[in-house]
Amino acid sequence: GGGRQGEGEGEGEGEWEYEVPNWGRLILPPMKRNRHVILDLCTADAQLERRIVTKSHGPEYGYREARKAEWGDAFHYGSAKADKMAAMEEE
Repeated sequence: GGGRQGEGEGEGEGEWEYEVPNWGRLILPPMKRNRHVILDLCTADAQLERRIVTKSHGPEYGYREARKAEWGDAFHYGSAKADKMAAMEEE
């Protein structure tokens, strides 16, 4: 159920309808600090990455989700390179 797997819509059995490239798994408990959270993630491409989620970046960066996250949870993250490119475009 859930509509996640192809159900006779032209996909082969067991194939997913969509990819989720920017989800990682928390490999350590989040380090909650004043106005930011430090997350250690195992990324979708099996790399270890430390992400800092600040309150000042706004809700689209997932500050509240990062504060509520626990060890082992899946966490959606943006690409660090994409974040830098977006910041450069705004200037």
